Amino acid sequence: MKRTIFTFGILTLAACGQVGKPADSPLREKAVFQDVPVPEGLTYDAGTGRTTPAGNIRVYTQEFSGNRKLEDIVTFYRQTLPLHGWSLSGEEGKDPVKLVFLKKDEQCVVNVASHQGGVKVGVKLDYKP
Repeated sequence: MKRTIFTFGILTLAACGQVGKPADSPLREKAVFQDVPVPEGLTYDAGTGRTTPAGNIRVYTQEFSGNRKLEDIVTFYRQTLPLHGWSLSGEEGKDPVKLVFLKKDEQCVVNVASHQGGVKVGVKLDYKP
């Protein structure tokens, strides 16, 4: 009986930890950091990433492409990055579109452009200027 109650308690705590948590990136195996998700339907093309020795700043660049509408990708980033603690601080252009997000000492710049009937997405995470 004690074992059943203990197991139930552990499962309940685990389930509670999931409430209100932002969804993982559909490409989390390719995303360098969980708080910078990648829209579904994009293919990982290239990227590099690292964290500063102190661990407080992440620096990385990634490129994705896919058969998605530019507007859908822009909307994804506008809606999803704030769920991960990022604040939209700027937006430029219509095609390409440049979105700038800030979070603590970091800046995330997302560039989305039409490319061969789909989109090309570049994500750069770096020090906040």
